[in-house]
Amino acid sequence: MSIRLNGFVNTGYAVANLNSAVQRVQDSLGRLSSGSRIQKTSDDAGGSAVSLKFGSAIRRTEAAANNLLNLISFLQVQDSALETIAKGITRMMELKSLSLDPTKSASDIQNYSTEFSQIRQSLVDVSLSKFNGVDLFSHSGSDTVMNVGSDEGGQIQASATQFALGVGATSWLSPTASYQFVPGAFTWENALADAQSKGGTLASITSAAKWGEISASLGADASRLMWIGGFQPLGSAEPSTGWSWIDGEPFDYTNWVPGNPDNHLPNQNFIWMANGAWDDIDTASATTVEGYLLNSASIALSNPESTLEYALQYIANCRAKNGADTSAASRWLDNAKTHSISLETANSKISDVDVAGESTRLSRANVLAQSAASALAQGNAAQNVIVKLVNG
Repeated sequence: MSIRLNGFVNTGYAVANLNSAVQRVQDSLGRLSSGSRIQKTSDDAGGSAVSLKFGSAIRRTEAAANNLLNLISFLQVQDSALETIAKGITRMMELKSLSLDPTKSASDIQNYSTEFSQIRQSLVDVSLSKFNGVDLFSHSGSDTVMNVGSDEGGQIQASATQFALGVGATSWLSPTASYQFVPGAFTWENALADAQSKGGTLASITSAAKWGEISASLGADASRLMWIGGFQPLGSAEPSTGWSWIDGEPFDYTNWVPGNPDNHLPNQNFIWMANGAWDDIDTASATTVEGYLLNSASIALSNPESTLEYALQYIANCRAKNGADTSAASRWLDNAKTHSISLETANSKISDVDVAGESTRLSRANVLAQSAASALAQGNAAQNVIVKLVNG
């Protein structure tokens, strides 16, 4: 039983009060140092569960925002590539117009043709550009749509399009040439016009290896008597000077039938071939021609200007779609950021400590702890007096 003497009691209550006050001090220090109101689940079981879900939603929304940032970067790089292609096409159209000047010599036209071909190749290289290993454009024959990952509510609808290049209006941007034999009783000029109407041109044979690849793809048609893209501009010294390829490729390789070119008839300014062997001939005499060799992934200075106009219009359409996709992605990014801030605010109200209030509680707990410690010291002193009295 408790020992009482003139109102003195034992120190059990003081110890309990001191322990309680010290615990409150420790709890307040833990909240203030961590910034979290909920130190353990028992502090607020319901709030802890809600805060956990909010935290997960915040992380998913932040991940979606990062995806949108990457998507916008992709679209910006793609737009830069489209702008480069548009500038290249514009220059090609300018060269086309310059080549129509009747005061230009054959040498001038050839220079224009060379630049024309070089620009075309540079644009092919641009069309093969990548962003972090991902193709900016599709060469599969159709557009490819890439959708960005959703936020925590599954609401994001942003996307980017890998526009198809190397087909249709931009078939000449294909990184690989596609050859085929086109049958018909064409003159060289008609064969060229027909090839251009198909978005290509007459093929050039620039090496034995290239002819080997073409003949393998043609199969039995490789033995046909067909027009190719070699021609001799009017005014060239006969019979062997001035020969050129219609697509501007260097005329360094030849495979003439022995004794050719011979120009034994006037105006033998075009090349036809059979089994890879060439002969110069005039259009009127080529009555046995069976067709022509089409390069469907090429373009030359001689192509109609409409071919480039169609390509430029297609690139303009792609840039418009790119701009719309970028605008949409930017709006979704703003929405994701706002959503994330709202979630963080809601989570903060549940889990974050009220510094002012907690500081007040800490001060009160410190005062109580000091008071309890003082009371315990006094109680212990009183008990020592009683012990001394008892022990006499």
